Amino acid sequence: MVLNNNEVCRDCNSTLGRDLDQILSRDSFEGMIRANSLAQEQGAGERFSPRRAWLYVPDEQQFGVLRGARMVIDPNTRRPTLLDQILVRSQDGSLHTFLEHDFSQAAATIFHNLPPHAIRVIGLNREKVDVLMQMVRDRGITLKDRETVDPPVAILQPDIRMVTEGRIDVRTWRAVAKIAFNYLAYHAGAQYVLSGKFDPIRDFVTGRRTDHAMVQLLNSPILAHETYHWRAFEGHLVAYQDEGRTLRGKVSLYNSITYEVMLCGDLGLYYTMKQGHAFDPIQKTIITLGNLPFKVLTPTDATRFLSFFPI
Repeated sequence: MVLNNNEVCRDCNSTLGRDLDQILSRDSFEGMIRANSLAQEQGAGERFSPRRAWLYVPDEQQFGVLRGARMVIDPNTRRPTLLDQILVRSQDGSLHTFLEHDFSQAAATIFHNLPPHAIRVIGLNREKVDVLMQMVRDRGITLKDRETVDPPVAILQPDIRMVTEGRIDVRTWRAVAKIAFNYLAYHAGAQYVLSGKFDPIRDFVTGRRTDHAMVQLLNSPILAHETYHWRAFEGHLVAYQDEGRTLRGKVSLYNSITYEVMLCGDLGLYYTMKQGHAFDPIQKTIITLGNLPFKVLTPTDATRFLSFFPI
């Protein structure tokens, strides 16, 4: 990953970086924060289908026909847009959302004894909506003809609190570990991280199987004066610190989810290693953690309700 002359190899900077970095920048909770923090654009026709992070309109009456609908961050405009979908309100009141590719796998029990108007087919593409409606009818369910409706007033407000769900998988772990290890390499130097004691974390980042979990989630923030629901800094935090004979890295993009990375299980002879920086992606500034100014955000800005689970 790092060459003897302190340069990053081409494969790491292109193939490996493209494979892992895109996950955090687009297909993650952090990617949603990134899209929300960047300026809106007109777009250039780029297409991207998320597989790990999902965005939903709250299942509330004020959102009318869109209540509980699944959205996606448009990679071109960096703003949420509606997906073409089927919504089913089952007999027990739970809401199920299906796209075209997964409706055929829907359990038959979901459609038993459905109340009136329990199924909605919504979307922006008329042809795709027609396809979805026919899929519903093929299950023997009667639907009204397609009609055009105005969006509810609630969805047109400048700010809406959406529901976020997601999945953190091995590729997400590897992307986070790559950040922590490259940060260590930058500060400790190539000769140091080329040591065999860093082979486990190097193997993990490059996709080789390791015997131990190399990354875990932490419920506590990186900054000492913050709490789980309160954040005093809205930017990226990267650090490493020795704990006994181990060396652990910590990464939090947009100071949201905190990850801990096992950079080295045994440093050998004990000596202190400690480094940390904060990166402001808007102002494009870098600050050492010891010099980070204290600022208290309001609860509305600081509280983030997460529904992410690791696998």
